[in-house]
Amino acid sequence: MKMQQLNRIWGVVVLLLILTACSPAATQEVANSQPESQVWFDAPLPGSVFPPGEVQLIAHAADETGVSEMEFSLPGGPVIGNQSAEQGSNLSTAALNWHPPEPGHYMVQFRAMSVNGDWSEYAFTEFDVSGEETPAPTLPPVEEPAPDEPTPT
Repeated sequence: MKMQQLNRIWGVVVLLLILTACSPAATQEVANSQPESQVWFDAPLPGSVFPPGEVQLIAHAADETGVSEMEFSLPGGPVIGNQSAEQGSNLSTAALNWHPPEPGHYMVQFRAMSVNGDWSEYAFTEFDVSGEETPAPTLPPVEEPAPDEPTPT
């Protein structure tokens, strides 16, 4: 007897959850939510260390309505590079060879604008530029093999 009552209670709970999820208020919230642009870095990976010189920044932007513009900047500082996206593209790649002004720790941010003029949230990456040039590795000399001597036949 108790098992039947417990099964009925669970059935009512499940039915109420289904009806609540299908209510007009829940459906309207989903319809009114705007898709947001998604942005992320591919390079450099957080924690990377580079010798002085150029650092390649690579990031992506995705938006259901389309991406129109992308920009790299320093937090609270200047824009260090911007690019227009390919017209009508929902997924775009931005690449920039940036020369940090001096050795140190850097944080770079990236954002994108949709074709509707809405800016995304920022994506961030952090890296260090060392104070010393990294010498190119030296390889041992390669010995030339002796030419094969023909064998008499």
